[in-house]
Order: sequence, then structure tokens, then C-alpha cells
Amino acid sequence: MEPYAAKARDLIDIPPNSHRLYDLVKQRDGSKYSGAFYYALRDTLVAPSTDLAKKIAYGKTKRWRVVTLDGVMIDISGTMAGGGNTVIKGLMSKVTCDIDPKEVDKMSDEINNDQRRLEEISTDK
Repeated sequence: MEPYAAKARDLIDIPPNSHRLYDLVKQRDGSKYSGAFYYALRDTLVAPSTDLAKKIAYGKTKRWRVVTLDGVMIDISGTMAGGGNTVIKGLMSKVTCDIDPKEVDKMSDEINNDQRRLEEISTDK
């Protein structure tokens, strides 16, 4: 873990209005686990808002991994995850579809007819 501990001590040039997450972590045992903390956090930056996080993450000169104070994380690859405090689940059970049963029967008949035609073509060869 020593190479990571050494990288953790490096000073990096970060965008304005952001902080390196590693520097914000207070370690109880001094620098005993600094390599492990740096390995997990790397140079992740903390931004106060999602708008600022996007500007930082998709920077013109360098891409950054950024996390916001409300939990949104933007990875170096550009993926964005998290945020919000309300868990939304079970919405699929509320989805309804207004299709006429006669229309469904008609489509089913068409599928069956197409399958029969396909079988006839296959057996004729």
C-alpha cells in the first residue's frame, strides 16, 4: 500500500470550488491506513452541487470522478449515479396499458398465420 500512501501525499491541482475527498477524511490512526484510503478514494473530488459536479467531471483539460454533497456520483467514464433521498420502487405494478382485447386477439391470429406460412415454406424446400 506504500505506493498509494505516497500518491496520497501528492499535491494535485484541483478545480475551484471543489475538494479532494481523501483530504476530507479524518483518519484516527494517523497515516497508518492512508494507502488503503487513497486506494479506495483516489482523486475523487467533492462538489457542492450537481451542476458544478458536471462541469468539473467533464472538464476541458481533465476528467474527474466527482461526488456531490447530496450523493450524486459522476465517474470518470461519465456515468452518473445516486442522489436523492426517496427510494422509488414498485412502479412497474402501476403501469397500465389500454389495448383492446379484440386487437390482441387479432395480433395473435396474425402471428399464428405467419407461423403456419413459415412452416409451409420450410417443409416445401
